Amino acid sequence: LSPIIPEKRRKLDKKSQEQLNLSPVKCAEIESKEEDDERKYISVDDISPSDYEVILVIDIGEAKSKTNCEVQKKIAKHDVRSVVKKLHIGDFVWVASHKTDTTKKYVLPYIIERKRLDDLAQSIKSDRFHEQKFRLKQCGIENVIYLVENLKTSNYGLPFETLTQAIANTLIQNKFQIKVTDDSDHTVLYLALMTQ
Repeated sequence: LSPIIPEKRRKLDKKSQEQLNLSPVKCAEIESKEEDDERKYISVDDISPSDYEVILVIDIGEAKSKTNCEVQKKIAKHDVRSVVKKLHIGDFVWVASHKTDTTKKYVLPYIIERKRLDDLAQSIKSDRFHEQKFRLKQCGIENVIYLVENLKTSNYGLPFETLTQAIANTLIQNKFQIKVTDDSDHTVLYLALMTQ
């Protein structure tokens, strides 16, 4: 299977660029230079596992603060290195960070948007559901995973059939990958396996 190198991306205006915190594109090098979108692209196959460490980046919205993140505490038990940062899109992304050269960091081509079923119901009611999916589609990361976390309740705020229809539409119309987890512990296990 030969790697596919993405075409050069179009220039983004300043406002759009500010919305992309980690310059999320397929294996794009994270640079702190001026916002000219002149990123360096590499193939995933060029990242040697012996030279790079994969770090899970957790959105600060998933934590009470940068120092108090339940997901980060739980995932550390699976020997996964993670950091909490402000992500303008998605809840989890992965970065390949060079073990000795700290200037070499690459965003890997996976992003996860996590929704509990009650959150999903609220986002559908407030129209955030479609806006978030649009932004995920436009972010440039190839593999968008919409993770739906189950709740031990029967009252989600919308009929269960409405929620399952919304999930099916996300799979079929938006072509996102769908992952349904049983609870937050199952979500952490999935994130750990994805990181490995």
